[in-house]
Amino acid sequence: ENGKSADGGAPPDAELAGSASAEVTPKVLVVDGEAQYRLQLGQLVSRLGLSVEEAGTGSQAMAVLKDRAAEFYAVITELYLPDEQGSQLLSRIRGELGLALPVV
Repeated sequence: ENGKSADGGAPPDAELAGSASAEVTPKVLVVDGEAQYRLQLGQLVSRLGLSVEEAGTGSQAMAVLKDRAAEFYAVITELYLPDEQGSQLLSRIRGELGLALPVV
């Protein structure tokens, strides 16, 4: 069997969910201006079984999300980034990118 449905389309949803969950680790984008805090928070998030990517500024975070938003499960940001406030980053994620990712 080729893994497709009887009509030749994509595999049934149950098969997709099973294969996706076995292969994909949810990724969190950690945004903090201080490298030591990004590292510490990233280690905590990793212990929860999540993959981590880091950004040091709001602009870096936006560039990452613009290119690869589908890879991320959530964003964790500090309130006062070097180039903008965390609330501004949230507004840009929602407004400019149109993403509904959880942002903490």
